Amino acid sequence: MRSNLSLEEIPPLEATRHFSAESWRQFFYKAIPRLHVIGRDIAARDTWDASELERLIQVIPHMSGRTSRRAVRWMSQLVPEVLTIDFSNSPVIIGESLFRVAIRLGVVMPQFDTYRNVASMGYTKIQSFAKEAFPHDPAKLEEPMTSLGMNGGTGDTARRPGLVAKDVPSRLLSET
Repeated sequence: MRSNLSLEEIPPLEATRHFSAESWRQFFYKAIPRLHVIGRDIAARDTWDASELERLIQVIPHMSGRTSRRAVRWMSQLVPEVLTIDFSNSPVIIGESLFRVAIRLGVVMPQFDTYRNVASMGYTKIQSFAKEAFPHDPAKLEEPMTSLGMNGGTGDTARRPGLVAKDVPSRLLSET
């Protein structure tokens, strides 16, 4: 990206519920100097810890924790020959949907393994499960479990015993 880019050279960007297309274009324009610095910092190293890289790019305006995590995932997928990212210490971000699926899988018992903070038993059990399932990338299960928890059935899913095949969207089932 050129450092001397003018605002007029930036094409219109897609509007969102909270920001107009013009606002996003101006945000992007104002972020260009910072993007250059971050780009140079990233390029200066071949190997990164995922959480360290997430923190580095969160200084970009409107870059939330979830968005920076998604950006780091994209970087690892788009340029794996240029950048090595270690995801082995990435914790799973636990929301209500993911917790619901963890209950249905029997990873946690809602009566005993509550999730309130990082010191809770539910948090510890889910992190351990993720680390055991994907030692090199525990957070890999975050998106599918969260998605399944949001879309995987109707009714009070936390009280239904076990996760059964009819509850799993067909796109998540693979034939081996």
